[in-house]
Amino acid sequence: MFWGIEISKVPVKFTPAFDLHITTACLSAVAKDTGRNVLQVKYDGKTYSLCSLKLNATEHSVLDTNFEEGKEVEFSVSGNNTICLTGYFVDSMYGDDEQGEEEEEEEDDEEEEGEEDEEMEGEEDEEEEDEDEEEDDDEDDEINQELERQILEQALKRKAQIEADKNKQQKKPKQEEPVKQVTPVKPTASAAKPTATTPTATTPTKQTTPATKPVTPTKPVTPTKPVETVVEKKKPTSSVVTLPSGLQYEDLVVGTGPSPKSGKKVGVKYIGKLTNGKTFDSSLRTPFTFRIGIREVIRGWDIGVASMKVGGKRRLTIPADLAYGRSGAPPSIPPNATLIFDVELVSCAQ
Repeated sequence: MFWGIEISKVPVKFTPAFDLHITTACLSAVAKDTGRNVLQVKYDGKTYSLCSLKLNATEHSVLDTNFEEGKEVEFSVSGNNTICLTGYFVDSMYGDDEQGEEEEEEEDDEEEEGEEDEEMEGEEDEEEEDEDEEEDDDEDDEINQELERQILEQALKRKAQIEADKNKQQKKPKQEEPVKQVTPVKPTASAAKPTATTPTATTPTKQTTPATKPVTPTKPVTPTKPVETVVEKKKPTSSVVTLPSGLQYEDLVVGTGPSPKSGKKVGVKYIGKLTNGKTFDSSLRTPFTFRIGIREVIRGWDIGVASMKVGGKRRLTIPADLAYGRSGAPPSIPPNATLIFDVELVSCAQ
């Protein structure tokens, strides 16, 4: 369900009936003052700044902030202009109002049908809740399975390449070790001092053993090619790139299309997780669009997506100072949280 409100210097307090998701803040159409206008929120006894807007400069900001139902929220503006907030109630999107009406009708039926019908309908309600929970779990499982499938495909490709290199190395003919050097004939005392009793039977064999010396060119047997294959195996371990800002990224698939340009719109599919593996946001079916490089999203996205190409898939590990910082984005994202995004660049305007 859509939600909107206008905020000025006078604080506005209210308690949301459902979980509230705020998506956009912009200056009012009648804004005239060119000074800075800071949107502030007081939540759980603490005051936070959500964004800063300025006429003829930054007149709107994309937000991704959730507020829990039943908790008082107070908005105010530090500045002379009015700021319009828009978003939607999360729970109302899933049909809680319709479920409430159905439950009221069921309660009326239960009173008429007696205690036995009440017990049966209570069991039906529990089954419906279990089915809803199973559907939510199935959707999360599908998202996680799709991500795991993509990562597994990349791992299998790397493994197949390594095995192919091993097979090539094994097919190359190996030069024999200089075994003949183990039987040096010259240093033996018996060979140096031949006895007079055996001049004819033993001397031919002694002469044949030196004849084998030219057949033992062992110097070319230097293991140079196996060293090259060892270097190739170590290449995949250096795929994670760490930038001076602290952001890390790993290219799962390198794209072949164009790269984004600052200020232009891009479309991405993504899934966001905390370091404990919990998914806090995703958009895998419908691409999320934003203008890159002008702080419509967190800094980690502006930096990490800028060097991608269309068709590429990248894993971004974003430190807190490039994401939501010390404040976090309650209740989904705690303070000082490192965020992990798997991002696919599907389009970019040129």
